[in-house]
Parts: sequence; structure tokens; C-alpha cells
Amino acid sequence: MKVHVSTYGCSANQASAEIMMDSIMRMGHKLVCENDAEVVVLNSCTVKYATEQKILHKIREYGKKGIEVVVTGCMPQVQLDSILKNNPRSHILGVNSISRIGDVLDGIEKYFLDDNLMPGKRIEIFTPEPKGFLNTGRVRFNPNIHICQISQGCDYRCTYCIVKLARGRLRSFDPESIVSDIENALNEGCREIWLTSQDNGQYGMDIDIRLPKLLKMVTAIPGDF
Repeated sequence: MKVHVSTYGCSANQASAEIMMDSIMRMGHKLVCENDAEVVVLNSCTVKYATEQKILHKIREYGKKGIEVVVTGCMPQVQLDSILKNNPRSHILGVNSISRIGDVLDGIEKYFLDDNLMPGKRIEIFTPEPKGFLNTGRVRFNPNIHICQISQGCDYRCTYCIVKLARGRLRSFDPESIVSDIENALNEGCREIWLTSQDNGQYGMDIDIRLPKLLKMVTAIPGDF
């Protein structure tokens, strides 16, 4: 299938898009520009109202054009009703479920592109814990930069912020897995490493480690980066 990946928002979302693009290519699908796509994977952001409205407009327009759309990122977690109101055929991939993009595309190829779509039938995958964010293939937007997500979620309760609702509680990733992820990226030629999350300052508070220790582990990796 011809697949386009469109991503909005933070660097963590960019990293998720890179991982999904690699999965899509390894499955034998072709990454194309938006105008040539049979399927659009829309990696959404809900922090800003203007961005949210732009994404909902695109979801609606894809439906009118008969393009299959997979909505992932933050919006499905907190605005599923709005997504389905704009396009009832939208397929949904939860923010923790990027490693299962292949399951969604398999379903689309099997049921939807063969004109077997039944009214109201669509694919929806949510998983409670984040998987597939480290030590996996990437199609990088910039081959020199590796974006390493070090945690998912947030344990603060800022009244104005929707991120806690979208990403859930803090789950810090294993520090050894983070170091291994960065080492792999350096071996692939990356020389700039971004450590990202919803709040790097919270890293490790749930697994009895703190950000300074992680930084010491990262800076101890041999190499010029």
C-alpha cells in the first residue's frame, strides 16, 4: 500500500513517527507524499487548539476523499469522540501502541481496500503500557539526529494541561535500554542525541533513579557526539 505519515507536535511524537515509518517500510509498504497516499497515518497533537482543529479538518477531508486514515498520537486518548464525529471510519492507534502499526495496516489491506467495509467497522487498538519506543528501527527525519524518548507520561496535575490525560502516569524507561538505544544510533552514524519525554525532570522518579545519573551513563558512552 501507499502510506503517508504526517506528524504534529513534540519531539516525542517525531520519534514515534520515525519508528512507525520504519515498520511500514519493513512490511513492504511504500512511503509516499500525502497526495499519492491510499492510507494516511496522522500522528496527532492536542496541546494547541489551532493544531487540533487543523487535524480534525484533515481527518474529515480524508474521509470525503475515501482515503483510509489512522489517527495516533495524543488525540485518540482524549478526543476520540471528536475524531469519529469528523470521520466515523477513522482507524485508531493509541499513543502507547506504535509498535502495532503493522496490525492496523494488515487489517486495512485485508478488509478495507478490498471493498469489504461494513457499516461502522473500523480498527481500534489501545494498549495500557508503552512498548516499542527503544532499540528499534527508524526512518529519521534528519539522519544526523537521534531522538530518544526516555519516559512516557507525567505524574503532575497541572490544571491547564491535557498531557497527563493523554499520556497517562509517568513510566520511565529502563536506563540500560536507553544507553543501548543511543549506542545503536551512534553506530548508525548519528552525532546529535535528543533526550525527550513529556517532562525530562521527572525521569526515574518511579524507578528509583534520577536524570543526572542517566546523563552520566549517556555521556560515558564512547564516541564523538
